[in-house]
Amino acid sequence: MAASTAVQVVLLDIEGTVCPISFVKDVLFPHALKALPETVKEQWDKPEFKIYRDAFPAEFSGSQDAFQAHVIDLVTRDVKVSYLKNLQGYLWEEGYRSGQIKAPLFSDVAPMLARWHGQGIKLMIYSSGSVAAQKLLFKYTNAEPSDLTMLISDWFDTVNAGLKAESASYEKIASNYPDVLPSQFLFLSDNVTEVDAAIAAGMQSKVIFRPGNAELASDVRERLEVLESFDELEADLNTKKLEALGKRDRSESEEVKQEAVDKKKAAATPPNSDKTKEAVAAEDSHKDKKMKPMDNEKTEERRPSGTNRTEDELPAAPSAGTGTTISDLLNEVEQSNGN
Repeated sequence: MAASTAVQVVLLDIEGTVCPISFVKDVLFPHALKALPETVKEQWDKPEFKIYRDAFPAEFSGSQDAFQAHVIDLVTRDVKVSYLKNLQGYLWEEGYRSGQIKAPLFSDVAPMLARWHGQGIKLMIYSSGSVAAQKLLFKYTNAEPSDLTMLISDWFDTVNAGLKAESASYEKIASNYPDVLPSQFLFLSDNVTEVDAAIAAGMQSKVIFRPGNAELASDVRERLEVLESFDELEADLNTKKLEALGKRDRSESEEVKQEAVDKKKAAATPPNSDKTKEAVAAEDSHKDKKMKPMDNEKTEERRPSGTNRTEDELPAAPSAGTGTTISDLLNEVEQSNGN
């Protein structure tokens, strides 16, 4: 049986998929770097900051200058390591809460997420940014209402799932939901390498090409499906969902029709007409056998008192060739009863 392709889970990348790449590079990264010096100076020894500081390698966590230099170097080279991502989320939080930062989602994103959620499709996020940073982004958006976190069922990053370019990461995500087939996941990303990894893990996956994204290689559109808006998925997902429901409805309808036909045949068929003569004879014989013990018991009850006799009291059967006739046997029985 072929695996179902009806989408149950939409797994979403963030940067270049739900919001412009420029938001991360031109807004979030600069904001973190701008907030870093004051945060380091004022919170260096505070417990809430020390958690992030101590996650850095020892050669950078012991000095404020070394710490800041390392952060700037990682951001400049766009190195995606978990301890940097966690620190950035911490630095962005105040910016989001103060209103300085608001995630500029593409116009089709919020309406489509709400629509898919209403259709019973689970929505999940998989980004190289930390889960904490993901939740901040979806909590403070330019949509109305701004907070979309209640639409999201689960969150994955490079810490709890693995690197996004590896198929094992997508297999790990799917393993969290054993009731959903990998083929019922749809991963959407602007990154072709990530799309290939998801497909290798058995998921459906499509490339999202948004304004501001890097141009795709010439062969990508030939071997992968490329979309420029989530709106292009609406008809596709609905069709697959309706097909799955249609198969179930047709199956149930056929069962109901067959049951009606069977009842009609049973009502129109005379008793035993569908049985062979041998089957009827066997059934009658079985009934006779069941009735005989009852008849014998009733016969014994009807005999006069004292007339019941055991086998020992009955005259012996005549031997073959003795010449004894039936009349002789009857006379012998009468004489015996007279005694």
